[in-house]
Amino acid sequence: MPLTLLDMSFNKQAQALSSLSTGTQALVNNIIAETNTSNIQTPGGTGNKETFFNHNDDRDPAMQGRRAGPGVDIKVYYMPSNKTEYDNYEVIDKAVGLLSGRRRLVVRTEGGKTSFYTTSHPRQKPGLRTNDYGVYVAIDTTR
Repeated sequence: MPLTLLDMSFNKQAQALSSLSTGTQALVNNIIAETNTSNIQTPGGTGNKETFFNHNDDRDPAMQGRRAGPGVDIKVYYMPSNKTEYDNYEVIDKAVGLLSGRRRLVVRTEGGKTSFYTTSHPRQKPGLRTNDYGVYVAIDTTR
């Protein structure tokens, strides 16, 4: 059964899902549909959504990284790498090149409604796993 989505069309700063890479769109769509198909394309090959899962988190993207309240579930995924990251080895998994070393997809669920955000990893060495994030930007899945 597909996830119920929070309407982010009211958020003027939200980026359109269609403006993101095809790999990121596929990852978001797999999460929404609660499927795990291996159709997420990156310059390093293909993977399923479990390949991109990073960790659960307690920082709320709706509150720009402040501690999440009770009943808020947050999951962080590596975003699929793009050509520039792949070519410059700015990926976590250098042997394959699927996982972005700079960008993350954050999935927030509260009260049965799910929303998506992108965030950036600071300009540190891509392999560092400090989990420090920049500004969270909402994704409008209707566009």
